[in-house]
Parts: sequence; C-alpha cells; structure tokens
Amino acid sequence: MAALPSLPASRVPLRGPDGLLARTLTVGRVDNLRLRYALWWLAVAAAVPGLVLIAVHFQLGNDADVPLIAADRWIHGHTPYLAAAFRSGAGLGVPFLYPPYVLAYLAPLLFLPRGLVVAGFVLVGLIAAVVACRRLGVPALAIPLLLLWPPFTEGIWNANVQLVAFAAFAVAFYEPRPLGRWRPTPRILDRSLGLGVGLAGAAVAVIKVSQVQPWVVLLRRAPRTALIAACLAGFAVLVTVPLTGLHVYLDWLAQDRRAADPSWVFVGSSLLRFLPPVAVGIAGTLATAAMLVVGGPEAAAWAGLAAIVAAPNVHTYTWLFLLPAMLLVRREVALLAAIAVASYDPTFQWLGWLAVAGAFALGLRWPAFREPVAAVPGTDAAEAEETEAAGRQVPKAPAAGSASPRRRSRPARGVVESDGDDADTDVDGALAGST
Repeated sequence: MAALPSLPASRVPLRGPDGLLARTLTVGRVDNLRLRYALWWLAVAAAVPGLVLIAVHFQLGNDADVPLIAADRWIHGHTPYLAAAFRSGAGLGVPFLYPPYVLAYLAPLLFLPRGLVVAGFVLVGLIAAVVACRRLGVPALAIPLLLLWPPFTEGIWNANVQLVAFAAFAVAFYEPRPLGRWRPTPRILDRSLGLGVGLAGAAVAVIKVSQVQPWVVLLRRAPRTALIAACLAGFAVLVTVPLTGLHVYLDWLAQDRRAADPSWVFVGSSLLRFLPPVAVGIAGTLATAAMLVVGGPEAAAWAGLAAIVAAPNVHTYTWLFLLPAMLLVRREVALLAAIAVASYDPTFQWLGWLAVAGAFALGLRWPAFREPVAAVPGTDAAEAEETEAAGRQVPKAPAAGSASPRRRSRPARGVVESDGDDADTDVDGALAGST
C-alpha cells in the first residue's frame, strides 16, 4: 500500500523577531497563545446569540416533523410538495424538499408515536455529531464546547439529517483513530478501499443530492468501490419507485426550482444571494468536476469546500463541511471563520469561507498559512512526521541498543519545539485547551 504523503506544515521557530506582530503570530509564543485563547472564547461568545435564536424560533425536532407531515400527506393521496409552503414562515409549514424515495422509508414511522420518532431523530443527530467530531480528532473534553457552534446546535435541535450526512462524510475520509488532538488521520484513497467507505460517500449524495462531491472523489480514486456503492444506493432508490410513482419526481423537481429562488426567505446563505443562478450553476458544476483531480490527505478539505459552493440552499448546518479545511489552516483563521459562520449573516459567512479557502490554497505554496504539526504525544519529535505519514498514531519501537525515544533530538518538519523561555513547557497541552 502506498505511503500516505505528509500534510504540508510550517516550521515556525519560537525564537524570531521580537516585534509585537511577530510574537503574536509565532506559534507557541505566549502572545500567540493569548490571541488563540481570546479568539476561542470570542467564538464561544459569538455562538450564544445563535443558540438563543435556535431555541426561540425553532421547535425541537422541527426538521423531523416536516418530512413526517409530508409523508402523511402522501399516504393519504395528496402531494407532499406544496408550492404554498414557500409563502409560510418558519416552523412546521416550511416546504418539504427531500426526494420522493424518502417518503417510502418514512411512511412506516407514521404508525409510531410522533414524539418518540422525533426524539429518536434528535438522538441520531447528536450521535452523528459526536461520531464526526471523534473522526476529526476533536478532544473528548472539547466536544461539548464545539457542539455549541450553531452548525452543530441547529442541526441537533432541529433533528436535521445533514448531521448524518456529515458523519458519513467524516467516516468516508478519515480513519477511526486520529493522529492527535485536532489532527484527524486522512484515509488513504486508493483501490483497496472497502465497500463500507464507498457506501458512506454515496450516502452523503443520497441524503442530499447536491452534495455528490465526496462520492466523485471516491470515484476518481477507487472507481470500483464507488460504482458498487452507487449501484447499491441506486437500488435502494429504485425499489421505492413502484410505491411513489414517477409523477412525484416531477413535483419534486418543480419544488427544487422554487427552492432555488433567491427571493425565498429560507434560501439561506446560498451564493444565489450574490450571483445570478447561471453563475451559481456554473460554479457548482466546476467545483464538482474539480473533485476528479483532487486526492491525498487533503481530499476531504477540497470536497467540503466544494460541497458548500455547489449547494443551492446553504443553511447553518451546511457550514459543517468547512471543518476539514479549518483544521488544516492556521488556528487563528479557523477561529475567525467560526465566528463569521456563527453570525448568521450570509456576507460574513462567505467571508469566513474565503478566508479558510484562501489560507488553505495559499498553504500549498507557503506552508506558513497551515497549522504546524505538533509532535505526537509519547513519541520522539523526530518521528512525528513519520508517524503522520504512516497514517497511524503508533510510535515505532526503538531498536535494541538504540537511544530511548525520550531522548531530545532535532524536531521534525513542521513540529513546534519550545525552548522553555517563550511559552509554557507543554505547548501542545496548552493549545489543546485553546484550539
């Protein structure tokens, strides 16, 4: 199996220019730690208004109730896709936008107590959020704090299936064991991928058709697995056609066209707010096509950035797909983007996307835009890069007669090493609490 190439990382020495700006931007310096702590708590504070908005304006499990109501209309012979729903406000009257095959799988749930079903959807969303966080290398103690970020909170509170799609995305692109704190282990994308990974990638597109980008990446790197997964997912869709009929799909397409109207209040933060529909369609098509040429450990970040661009309706939980790129860029940029997303302002949210995407792309040429790779705890700093390249967190056992792995040695590329004067002794531990 081919070795996983190491992620680009910057070698940022603690000793350097003593100017205030240099000290503030040098990873590991006390001034930089203070900046990161301040941005972290500012991000937490910025999330509070969003939490209030969610609790006041949305009924618990709202996005589970809406499709159940649509399924109830369908089994009683009425159309599940009401054009009049676009004139309603927030709540249970919002339009049903999922494809018709969803109705066939929801119908049996109508015979269960509605409260039990909605509670089950909320619980599934919470579990999916935790699974995604663990795959992304989020420390266990930081998960409750991260779940306060509106993209997670709104998805859990509303029981939106987008959380399941994001969890499937994380499972498809990352190994179960992270490399370290806030450092997930990218999955090696080659022809040896198992069918489960292909199904996870296909599930993202099945849940939300516009988010086909993860599956396209898998199609390029593991075509056989991706095609088998697509056939299985397609079969799960086709078996519902005798129940739903084809005419319902025409109603769904008409509903999707109405949902792409930029004047609709719940179009979200879609690019349709800023660009003509033709330009948005071209941007989404190009972003999806670009997935045919991306690969390696950064494939998830590219796919996440593209999924947001291609989405006709960008809601708060859609911004979860920005997280893979946020974990690779400098933490200051990531935290500023988190604050922008939490603002619920489309302009600020896309500025956050541009900041992350820009830093991520510039990092290909100038590694200083990327977050430095910290040494894996319990291993020699010189072996950290080799550990990441192998895609595992297992340190190499020292050969007989060799020096102990605790011996101080030259730091690996991109590893921040403290000199004991400018920062706390355990820099990695301090950053774990603040980033």
